[in-house]
Amino acid sequence: MKISKDNNNYWLVVLLILIDSPIFKEDSVREELITPLLHALGYKASGEFQILRSKSLVHPFVNIGVNKRKITITPDYLLRVKN
Repeated sequence: MKISKDNNNYWLVVLLILIDSPIFKEDSVREELITPLLHALGYKASGEFQILRSKSLVHPFVNIGVNKRKITITPDYLLRVKN
């Protein structure tokens, strides 16, 4: 079987090699896998299909014992579709 960059098998082999690598960490996953996938799906920094990065989300309150505390979460990506 011939493996080229135009072949899905190429990307599967690359993915399997990267996942096993001890230097392939979260930031590498974001940059090498997630971001290209989102771009291929049409998401960009602006436009109808928008990627918002590092936007804090505030969850309402959670009770911890008798205290109410706000929870703030910052996901790597927030995807928004306008309209």
